[in-house]
Amino acid sequence: MFSANKFGFYLKNRVMPSHRSTTLANNGRTAFACLPELWRSTSPAQRAAWAVYAAAPAQEKTNSLGQKYYLTNYQWFVALNTRLTWFFIPPLLDAPNIAAPTPPAFALCTVYNSGIGGSEFVFVDIDFSTLHPFVEIGIFPTKTDHLSDSNFLACYRGPIGMSSPTNIQTEIESLWGTISDGCYFLSRIYRMDHHGQRSTYIQSGAPIG
Repeated sequence: MFSANKFGFYLKNRVMPSHRSTTLANNGRTAFACLPELWRSTSPAQRAAWAVYAAAPAQEKTNSLGQKYYLTNYQWFVALNTRLTWFFIPPLLDAPNIAAPTPPAFALCTVYNSGIGGSEFVFVDIDFSTLHPFVEIGIFPTKTDHLSDSNFLACYRGPIGMSSPTNIQTEIESLWGTISDGCYFLSRIYRMDHHGQRSTYIQSGAPIG
């Protein structure tokens, strides 16, 4: 990807496209544009409830330096409602008062090369019951490259279909091109409830081809 700074033009390697025109990306942009105004329409009592939700011990997070921190009530409002827009679910005004969903009972990702068509990313045996499947997947040159976020060849983050098996080859290769043999994939699969809350994830990884 070509970019520029004060020293002139330069080439970035393996960079996430910044202006993707996909349904998921457009939904996210719409959410960011609308949610601030929606937050301003909430009542003091609703904002206080979001503050209680944000301060719950289960909401504690850890950054890359190992430091503990909490998101604000507004940050949680935006985060959960942005997730809901990916599945075309109406946004929340009231804070959730239920625990996050349990992880999928079982989930398996198989990746195989189909020749000229490239690699297929097929999720099978997904037990999400009535909740919404969500996947993060990265493709790397080697198995050890996944330790660095900048070493990916391709990646995908978003919802997947409720049917089993579900193949997301089109979603990946429409953005990144054909994925060849000899790479390594790492996937994390969540499920999301109708409040936008995500479960812990099921992780899998294997060589491609």
